[in-house]
Amino acid sequence: MKIQIIDTRSQGKRALEEILKKVQKSGNGYAGWKTKKALKMHLEEKIDPDGKVKPIPLDQTEIKKIVIHTIKKCQSENVTSKPHTVTYVNVFPCFSEFVKNKMNGVNGYCP
Repeated sequence: MKIQIIDTRSQGKRALEEILKKVQKSGNGYAGWKTKKALKMHLEEKIDPDGKVKPIPLDQTEIKKIVIHTIKKCQSENVTSKPHTVTYVNVFPCFSEFVKNKMNGVNGYCP
């Protein structure tokens, strides 16, 4: 399992630049996207360019603990005989008041 947690205290365009700078290519591309340009296009939809919405702070220790527990639980429920390949989990700060207030600060995507 590979867990990459990208955090920033910046807002707006600066946050986008910091996140893109920190994301390194791995076995699943750039956080699941084939190119860094595709990741950038996705993040541009999620980050307020004017920086009006502050990022929700990340507790990296707690996030890793939850991710590892959840992935192991999912793997234990696997009913196929195929072995698991590496699971990549990429965590980014959230810039959405809706996600913060209505979804307990959690959302996700799978490209």
